[in-house]
Formats: sequence, C-alpha cells, structure tokens
Amino acid sequence: MDPADGAIAALILIPVALIYPLARLRNARVRWWIGSVVCCVPLLLPLVRDPELVRRRWGMALLGLLLWGRGLEYLRRRPSPASRHGGPGAYVVFMLLWPNTMVFSRFLLPLEAPRFRFFATRVALGTGRIALCAGLMAFGQHLRLHEVSFSLDHLFKLVEIYLLINGLSNLTVAVFSLTGRRPDEIFRNLLTTPTVLHFWTRYNLMVHYWMREHIFDRVMPAKGFAAAIFATFVFSGLFHEYLFTAAGAGIPGTQLAFWLMQAPIGYLQWKARQRWPLSRPVWCIITLILIYATTPLFFIGVDDVFRFHEGTWVLRVLTGG
Repeated sequence: MDPADGAIAALILIPVALIYPLARLRNARVRWWIGSVVCCVPLLLPLVRDPELVRRRWGMALLGLLLWGRGLEYLRRRPSPASRHGGPGAYVVFMLLWPNTMVFSRFLLPLEAPRFRFFATRVALGTGRIALCAGLMAFGQHLRLHEVSFSLDHLFKLVEIYLLINGLSNLTVAVFSLTGRRPDEIFRNLLTTPTVLHFWTRYNLMVHYWMREHIFDRVMPAKGFAAAIFATFVFSGLFHEYLFTAAGAGIPGTQLAFWLMQAPIGYLQWKARQRWPLSRPVWCIITLILIYATTPLFFIGVDDVFRFHEGTWVLRVLTGG
C-alpha cells in the first residue's frame, strides 16, 4: 500500500472509531474537549497529498470538513443507542455516507411521491443539466472565453457550476429515492431569491442547515439578527479559506474576503428591501447582479480546481474524452 493511502485511511478511520465511544462519556467537559480535538484530525488530510495535486488536495480538504462537521454534530446530539440514529450502524452511515445534511432531523426524509416517477424525473433533470453543462464548457473552451471576455467567461462559469452541481445532486437524490428516502437537493430556487441573504440560504443546503443550527441560531438570541448574520458569514469564510488554501488553490485570503463581503452586502440589501417596496422580480434581478459582480473573487480559487474553459478535466470526465 502507498504510504499516503495508509495515512489517509488512518486520518479517516481513527476519528470515526473514536467519536462514537466519546459521545457516550458522561463528563461533558471531557467529552467535548477530547471530541473536538479528535474531530479536527481529518482536517490534516490535504497535507498527505503532493502539493502539485491541487484537485486531490481539494477533495481531501472537502472530505476533512465533512467529517469534522459530522463529528461535532454527533457529539452535540449524542443520540441514544436505542434510537433510530444512535446505533453503531446508523453512526457509520451518518459519518461516511454522502449526502446528508449533518442534521439528524433532516436525515434522508421519507419520499412521498410515487417512487418510479420521482426517480425518472430526477434522472432526466440530472442528465439534462450535466449534458447542458458539458455543452457550455465545450463551447467556452472552443471560444477560449478566459482569453476573449472576462465578463462572458465569468457568466458561463456561474451557469456551468450551477448546472454541474445541481445535476449531480439530482442524480444522487434519484438513487436514494429507490430506497423510499430522499435527501435535500443541494440548491433550491436560486434564481428567485429577493436578497443576497436569501440566495445563500438556498445555496448548498447541507452547509446551510448545519451553520443555521450551530452558528446562526446560537448567536441570534443573545446578539441579534445582524450579529448572527455576520458570525455565520465569518465562519463560512474561514472554512472556505481552509478548503482552498489547504489545497494550494487560488490566492490566500480571497475566500475569506469574499464571504466577509457578502455579510454587509446582504444585510444592507435586506434593510433596503424593507425601506423600498420594489416588486419581487426587481429585487431578484438586483440579487443576481450583486452575485455576478462579487463572485469573481470566489472563482479565483474555484478556477484553480476546475479549470472550466482551459482544457478542463471536468469536461473530459463528462464526455468520456
């Protein structure tokens, strides 16, 4: 076995093996402090890979963040071993199976729609979106948009990442629907959000639910709405900064700067909407303009990983080339 693969397995399996018994400790202080340290172990995963392997290091950083978040969630909830979420099997599924929202109350919701129709619809949506994404990537690569037009190149990237992630989410939901359960879609009606704050609450619902429970809902009662918004975006900036900086992607500090920028923009727009009662479609357009104008800072890191219009590896995977 490659020593790097052995180190990766250890950084994943050791915390997974320790968090379950730690959650059973009665001493809350010991449980929380030791458990918090153990949860941080997977964050070392990107260091195992060669610094030149940016995409693999990014994938390891993402896996580390997921394990960190789920470990803390389990330590906080401490479900009884007799409950549906408390046994060893449910624990392993919760820690290792993607996707789930890292919130027990929303773990694989029951599927109410007819199973086959729901499955077929999600497969059609997923394959259609991924095919359209591949077409736009091929077109952007053919035109060498990254050299021809920054504004058009950026617009294409926004649409492509939306189609790609949404399509993969559709296919994942389709697979889970065969079991009679469904995880949340990762996006929800992004194009009809009246403010930047609404936009980010519908973007990446897995992370949104976790941050709402662990950051926003804890700060809100004591410090108020504005402080809770800023605390949530600061935390988002820190974990995005880790995700890309640990992978060696982008310019250090740009992810944190982007997310810190979203907090005042979103809050001021929310206040402006209360003061000026423009129609909802107008506010939706303003939101999309603000997202378009600020996300180039975010894409400094994303582009280093995905290379959308520069001989992109994503396009080669999607087309089998």
